[in-house]
Amino acid sequence: MSYAYQVTVTGIHNYRGEPVHSSNLWHFTQQVWGSAPDSVPSALSAMGQKFFDYYPECAIALPQGRSGIVIVKPSAAGLLKDYVQDPHALDTGRYFVQNDYAVIYVKELPAMSGDFPAQLQPDDPNAFSDALDRNLETGPDFESVVHIPSKIHMHPVSYVQYNGAVYKLARKLVMYHGTATGKNGEILHSILKNGLIPAPAKLAYDSPYADGDAADYMDFDTRFTISLDESFGGVYTTMSPGEARDYAKNAAQQFGGDLLLIASRVETRTPGATIDEDLLFGEELLQFIDSSIPGTSYEQLKSAVDGEVDFVALAKHYLEHAFGDYDLSPQELASALPDFAKAVEARFLSELTGRNWATIEREAFDANDYDTVEFLDVDEYLSDYRMYGKEALKKLKSLAGPSDQRGLHKTRFTSSPIGYRGANRILAIVSADADTVRIHYSYDPEATKRLAETLGAASKTVQGAK
Repeated sequence: MSYAYQVTVTGIHNYRGEPVHSSNLWHFTQQVWGSAPDSVPSALSAMGQKFFDYYPECAIALPQGRSGIVIVKPSAAGLLKDYVQDPHALDTGRYFVQNDYAVIYVKELPAMSGDFPAQLQPDDPNAFSDALDRNLETGPDFESVVHIPSKIHMHPVSYVQYNGAVYKLARKLVMYHGTATGKNGEILHSILKNGLIPAPAKLAYDSPYADGDAADYMDFDTRFTISLDESFGGVYTTMSPGEARDYAKNAAQQFGGDLLLIASRVETRTPGATIDEDLLFGEELLQFIDSSIPGTSYEQLKSAVDGEVDFVALAKHYLEHAFGDYDLSPQELASALPDFAKAVEARFLSELTGRNWATIEREAFDANDYDTVEFLDVDEYLSDYRMYGKEALKKLKSLAGPSDQRGLHKTRFTSSPIGYRGANRILAIVSADADTVRIHYSYDPEATKRLAETLGAASKTVQGAK
């Protein structure tokens, strides 16, 4: 028999012996297992080991008295239980100690205790989410039991481990997808039958020559712009129904039919979920790189081609600048940085050369520099950007999902479909033309109502189940 626990402790970032300020404290939550029932000591020891596996440069701060803290360093990871008074005081599956600065919280997870069920396979992470949902029904969850002072920086991270595989979980969110019903309703019928699939036959943001068949009749600027707008693929969701409606308008222009909105409950930490590439490689990144490389477009290109620009350092600096509130772990950053730096370089060079080709060519010829532009290939830059960008997105998992501080609210799902059961499931499907709002599927009345209102239900006839 194995017994599962949710353990939460207070962490300190990059602790090196300096005085600890409350603004540097954050909370780390994960699930651990022990071999004995009601074993708070074993759960705390497992938590200590796992904490430093994920955050080797950090420390754990435990409450001491009304306003003090005890610092636990990596060398004492397995002794976390020794810093807790009366560790056997497990009250109906819960145990916690806290003050204004730190907290220890242990809760038994009955839904995940016992012999591991055969259906909990590593390729089915939604089963873990469902098990955790069932567990929360057995008693109050963490936030309702333990008071966390607002002055402490909140950074909850949840892990579930099974057979050597670690899954990162987040609470469920309602997100929206916008598309079109398609001519004769073929897109709508496919979604009603199969759900939202990551690789549909038609993409609203796709190049007409995505398979390498160049549209020779297009001028260079149009061809470049369309290729740059081509999506990375997958199911794109947003927390804004209005933004999903804008996507639906674009899809209706391309594929025909009416506007179609889908509301889904999703887990942003499931495999295949990444941040929308526009949020990582968009205008903010381009402005950052442009301001970091001096000179004209030609001079910037020459510096890059001659190897004078350290894109690895720039990419790292940008992540720290733009996504510092996500507290990327050293392991995640080290894993993602090589691909991210190559994607940043290719993204910048494709934008630089694609938008300024004539100017760059003129300045290079004026400088009798033919080598800089002789072998430039905008399509190759775009190809590299997509290849390395997709890999970087896979590895920057912490960026998936929303952040109150940065307002990141768009997520891309690239693996399994969003269907009608499980943790990632469709809640409502609603379409609209100029006069009528049609409800095609309604699992959640509130989500259905919001989609209908977004499509103008107040001034239109509404058909279907409400």
